[in-house]
Formats: sequence, structure tokens, C-alpha cells
Amino acid sequence: MNENPGIRGQDTVLTKQQFDRIFSCLADLAAKLRLMAVLLVDGSGRILAQKIGGGWKDTRLEGLAALAAGSYSASNEIARLLGESARFRMVLHEGERRNLFVCSVTQDFHLAVVFESGTAVGMIRLFTKRAVEQLVPVLSERTAPDQDLGKMFDRNFETLLGEELDRSLTDGLSGDRGRS
Repeated sequence: MNENPGIRGQDTVLTKQQFDRIFSCLADLAAKLRLMAVLLVDGSGRILAQKIGGGWKDTRLEGLAALAAGSYSASNEIARLLGESARFRMVLHEGERRNLFVCSVTQDFHLAVVFESGTAVGMIRLFTKRAVEQLVPVLSERTAPDQDLGKMFDRNFETLLGEELDRSLTDGLSGDRGRS
């Protein structure tokens, strides 16, 4: 199975421990249900974590994630138009060979689950619900980007970056003068 050890999403900062717990949850879900893919996406469709199963050959996950988030947002507008007091909890797209199940983890995050049409939807709902129960506390621990970014770099980073930029600019300018 393919793994994505990186964290995506410009507005979300997770610690390594949080990401490890998220990835473990996604991997467990994918293994139990033999999923083709499971993605944790934010409301705009950016993938924060993913676990790809054995039968998945498609590499257009970013597009799938964006469309799944858009579909979920559209379904929430439908819920509002129908007079529902709350958002729909899940959206299911059934195909001939593959299905897509999208459910809310928190207001900001969704799980998108791709599975073969032979897999029982009830099992998908049950195990996805359990995964959501594990993910909610992890995602509620997330920190604001400005609180964690300083911890990602040591104290000398700004100085070293400034020196390197100065050196690059000086080298670039002196090289340009030689051509004139």
C-alpha cells in the first residue's frame, strides 16, 4: 500500500504525533475494509493525509478530493433548502465499479472513501463512523499555524536564510555587470 507521510494544506498545521495518529487511523480503516483509497481533506478539498489501497491506479487524487469537498458542500446547501436544521452527515456516490463515500469529521474536515461496489455500504458507514470518532479529538488538538511554525526552524534559520539571499543577490548582480 502506498503511503503519504507528508502533511498538505496551507492553513492547517499538525504535529508529527497528530499526523501519525491520523495516518494510523486511515491505514487501519483502509486495511479493515480493503479500501481503494481513503483521504482526509479540508473544506476546500486539500488532502491532509491519504492511504491508498492495492487496487488504486488513478493518480488524480487532488482532483477527486476537491470534487468530493465540493459535492459535500453542495449537499449541505441542499439540506438547507430542504429545511434541515443540520448539515447532511454523509454523501454517497454509487457507480457501477466504484463508490465514493464522503462524511464530515469536523466542520472543517471530511473523509473521502473510495471503495469497490461489492463492498457493503453498511460496513463502510460503520467503520468510517468509528474512524471519525478517533479523528475528532486529534483534529481538535490542532494548533494555529503561527504557534507552531516557529518550532519548525531553529534560531539561526532567519540569519542563515538572509545571508544566503544576500550572497545569491550579490553573485547575481556581479554576474549581470560582467555581461553589460
